[in-house]
Amino acid sequence: MQLPTSDGGVRINQIYRTTIKRIFDAFFGVLLLICLSPLMLVLAIWIKLDSKGPVLFKQERVGRNGKRFTIYKFRSMSDDAPHQMATSEFDTALSYITRSGRLMRKTSLDELPQLVNVVKGEMSFIGPRPLIPKEKMSCGFATPMELKVWHPE
Repeated sequence: MQLPTSDGGVRINQIYRTTIKRIFDAFFGVLLLICLSPLMLVLAIWIKLDSKGPVLFKQERVGRNGKRFTIYKFRSMSDDAPHQMATSEFDTALSYITRSGRLMRKTSLDELPQLVNVVKGEMSFIGPRPLIPKEKMSCGFATPMELKVWHPE
């Protein structure tokens, strides 16, 4: 929802959303990837030593204007856990979480690979959490951008 303003206010809002926000996301995304890459390497090795399967968990999400993309996270669950559903929907979610995953989830370190999504322009530092396609349909929203509040996982 946009408040009525003069044409200049609308234009500034559009410039912010399309240009300034994107520059901010790209600059700080690259900067954080560079600074956090040693930590991310250590986490990747720990995940590999802790359990079988890939280091990264990939999941389809729905972004702005209903565009689908692949989100990246460090894998915090065993490889046989269901992939296209929210953890809250699991009957026994704790049985799937790995030892390394417990700490990463508690500290949100499993989210660090999403910096790649930010740099690619699929996500933003500021904005709603991209939904799993199933969540989008069950919420009844036309697009995820209709969400007005950010909901952490």
